[in-house]
Amino acid sequence: MKFTKAYVSVPLIILMVILVGLVLWLTVLSPQTGGSQQEGGPAVAISFDDPVPTLSGVNQEGEPFSTDDMNGEVWVADFIFTNCPDVCPPMTFNMSRLQDKAKEADLDVTFVSFSVDPTRDQPEVLKEFGETFNADFSNWHFVTGYSPEEVKSFPRTLLNQLFKN
Repeated sequence: MKFTKAYVSVPLIILMVILVGLVLWLTVLSPQTGGSQQEGGPAVAISFDDPVPTLSGVNQEGEPFSTDDMNGEVWVADFIFTNCPDVCPPMTFNMSRLQDKAKEADLDVTFVSFSVDPTRDQPEVLKEFGETFNADFSNWHFVTGYSPEEVKSFPRTLLNQLFKN
């Protein structure tokens, strides 16, 4: 499965607009820079003190995987499903490009793609999906093997921990 620049450029443009908006908000509109009537402190308090919530399953090789094993490491995660017709292929393509760039820069980063369809996305399906995007499985895990409820609550719990206050 090949992806053209046009197919990938729309999500990249959307991502860039979101990132520019976030940077503008943090630098121009935040209370620290006078962009708001709110007094004191940053506009959003993010805490990295708490551990990432636990999500355990198996990777594309059928080997055990847990977010607990990633404690103290730098990692980038996304949420995919292999029969996704629209956003997952470009997201995975972009993750592959990010993995290449991290390797070029000699960065010690682990990549994790959590399946949001663990019933359908068995390890062998995830492995084939990763191979389609030339994933280097030495530092990229495609994870499944948990309940749909667990993976659904994971991002919400993580965001609540990061933005608590």
